[in-house]
Amino acid sequence: MADTKKPVEGLLIRPDRTWEKIQIVPELDPMKTAIGGGWLELTSVRDASIYLDEDGKAKGLPINTLARGFARRLGWAGADGDLFAGTVLILGPVDEEGADTAVTNHTLIQWDRFRADHGVPDNPKAIP
Repeated sequence: MADTKKPVEGLLIRPDRTWEKIQIVPELDPMKTAIGGGWLELTSVRDASIYLDEDGKAKGLPINTLARGFARRLGWAGADGDLFAGTVLILGPVDEEGADTAVTNHTLIQWDRFRADHGVPDNPKAIP
């Protein structure tokens, strides 16, 4: 019998500035579905794992300036020309066994502060 992973909490940030906290099974197919398909690209920062479509820019997906800015807040040091395209999924850091974990409270607190600084609404599905 296969070992089924339990859902963890994640944060989805969309290019249209909408966002939501989700419960997701940290496996390839559900994570790919969450970001809208494509190859998963992982960017690791302090206490978070950031997933996006590796080919999002080539596919012409909308640039996700909100997620890019938040990644910078979390310590991402990508080059000035690096962009996030499409929906971004943020989880916690991988554990010692390499498994994804739930988004951390620290990251969620940073998200609340970032949202306040950038006028992102509390209602996660509202578009400003």
